[in-house]
Amino acid sequence: MKFTNLTAKEFSDFTDRMTYSHFTQMEGNYELKVAEGTESHLVGIKNNDNEVIAACLLTAVPVMKVFKYFYSNRGPVIDYNNKELVHFFFNELSKYVKKYNCLYLRDMELGEDEQKLMNQNSFRIEKLFAALKNNYSKQVKQWWGLW
Repeated sequence: MKFTNLTAKEFSDFTDRMTYSHFTQMEGNYELKVAEGTESHLVGIKNNDNEVIAACLLTAVPVMKVFKYFYSNRGPVIDYNNKELVHFFFNELSKYVKKYNCLYLRDMELGEDEQKLMNQNSFRIEKLFAALKNNYSKQVKQWWGLW
């Protein structure tokens, strides 16, 4: 399995055939966001045969000019009964959004275990806001790996 960006066609082909896909996880919603100039990401997992087995439309919202929060538009579209797939997806998603200075992910269709996985670094957010309040910009940049 590999976590990767998806083309609009790959995303659409997968979500169109999934019965449990929410309408906000459709290519039309992605195209609307792109047309509006909203930063959007199509990500997913491909198996060893290069077939899409999970997909998600993510929207990024700027925060304080440096950071972003991401929301999933009622996604991802994934087989939640496949625990290995779900764990792999959220573990890789955490790494992916960190590259974009993500502070927070919201609107995920998560079980309790997946929510814990996504929030494992939530203490960093609390420290970040405390540091910003006290103008510890060097400390903030070090925590988030910006230096």
